[in-house]
Amino acid sequence: MSFSSSDPGALERFLEKILEQRETVDAELDSESLRSLAEKYGLDGEAYDQLVREAEDHRARGLLFFEHGNWDDAITELDQAYVILPHDNELGFVLGKAHARQFKEGRADSDRRTAETYFRQCLKRDASHAEAVRELTELEKLADEFARSPGGSKPVLIAVVIVFAIGGLYFFLAPGKESTPPPKEVIKAPKEKPVKEEGVKAVVTGPVAIPVEFPLAEVGDEFSFDARSSVLTRYDGKYSYELLATIVTGPATISEMRAKLELLGGDETVFAEHEFDILASHRSAVVAGDSIPFRVLIFKPESAPDIVEARLTMKLFDHRPFPGEAEPGKLLELKGSGVALPPDYGFELRERNALRSKGTLGDEGMAQLKLVLTLENTGKRQIELLKFQTSVTGEDGEAIPLGYNSITKHFSSRIKAGEIGAVNNVQPPLLPGERRVIDATIYMPDTSPEDVAGYQLKLLGIE
Repeated sequence: MSFSSSDPGALERFLEKILEQRETVDAELDSESLRSLAEKYGLDGEAYDQLVREAEDHRARGLLFFEHGNWDDAITELDQAYVILPHDNELGFVLGKAHARQFKEGRADSDRRTAETYFRQCLKRDASHAEAVRELTELEKLADEFARSPGGSKPVLIAVVIVFAIGGLYFFLAPGKESTPPPKEVIKAPKEKPVKEEGVKAVVTGPVAIPVEFPLAEVGDEFSFDARSSVLTRYDGKYSYELLATIVTGPATISEMRAKLELLGGDETVFAEHEFDILASHRSAVVAGDSIPFRVLIFKPESAPDIVEARLTMKLFDHRPFPGEAEPGKLLELKGSGVALPPDYGFELRERNALRSKGTLGDEGMAQLKLVLTLENTGKRQIELLKFQTSVTGEDGEAIPLGYNSITKHFSSRIKAGEIGAVNNVQPPLLPGERRVIDATIYMPDTSPEDVAGYQLKLLGIE
């Protein structure tokens, strides 16, 4: 994605001004004042709209991390969204909840203070925000309880999240970054010759591309690794690196995969590293032939050292042999008018599993429908965006109203109930012939799981 402003410093000046005003209690920040501020600092309307789209992507990822109890990543993503959307009261509220949950688990006083700040900001904008009052009250009770406990609070270092947020957004919009690099040849380990321990190079061409090494011998010579984009971006006094890639599974069922990404110098000096989940444990397992897409970003607010390559190593690999081929699952037919399928686009959607259950903590009184689907690109073009709308029917044949869980209800104006984002711009595009596993949970308020008889999907959009 290329940044449209002719002034490369405009973005940083704009973000710094937002943060300065956000810290001012009486500052009035809304979408129109932010747009005017952007123009004042050299960003045109298209550049500002691009910023907002990136912020919404961060919001969506942050909500997913929050739903699965991943507080660190939820805070990172939501904070980057809040930099551009400081007027969004509900976004600030969820950020407060994420810090409060992290305080409950880690007892870091910095999390308690940050959560309290967000809740009080929320109440300043909306004095009748009952949930903010409840969260603030619970936070104070919890702090008192920890203070009386033998262990007290654990010492922590206060992270400068705002710097990371500015750098992350600046990276996404920096000049010269391509949003959709051309597909690269998948690098597969030869069957007749073992993969050498030093690994396989997946080189991506481009003005700021660097090679990335991934030793396939760590996972088996039937696996393949495809680096779609490996980009190092240098700024004035900071740098970032982004990797977009996929791993296609071999003859195994994988339930969890965790890796470490390192940025190396010419003498293999490690300048930066980051551990992350390629396949998190809460995700559905993948089987032979499934593709696992992933994206990882490293940002450092310091001058870039002489980085020449990246290296990916496996930290956790939970798998078991899977001889033969996976059951294809029931083929799903899309219902309703939806949108027309453009020429050269095609896909096959199958149901691997569908599980009805009761709502979890905080979502009592509702039913959940957990879907595990497989999506295969059967067309001639790569798919960069694919969305479906779910409808659920009851035993009486009538449609069951869909809703939101305790988190997504705060963003009902932006997230449609029952909408499934099968492919989005956070992931690498789905190439022709590629197959992925899609997880989705549909929520139905005031419904019992026994009342759910079936579901249907309608195509909402494809690019």
